[in-house]
Amino acid sequence: MKNQVLQILQMDADAYQMLVMDIYTQWCASKSKNQTSLQKLLISKSLFNWWYKCLEFQERTFVYQGKAYIGKLSPELAVDFYKETISPIHNLFSKPLIKKAHDA
Repeated sequence: MKNQVLQILQMDADAYQMLVMDIYTQWCASKSKNQTSLQKLLISKSLFNWWYKCLEFQERTFVYQGKAYIGKLSPELAVDFYKETISPIHNLFSKPLIKKAHDA
């Protein structure tokens, strides 16, 4: 499925990884109170793994909806479409994992 995401987004794996990390950083920032809290969330491997599984679930919707647009969207529009499609991820959080990250 990752190849389909890359194909729709018209980007290579490195650019995709940077996009994912940017979205994860934004997500963590929205769940943190200050810089120290943000840093703790960013370095929590278990929190990232949980978040990434949620992202993969949202990406299924992106691939399903985006297949029809392969080669028809500009890269910029494809990224906008991706961000809009996966936007429900910003409403998700794992209270136990966030607490665990803060306590670490």
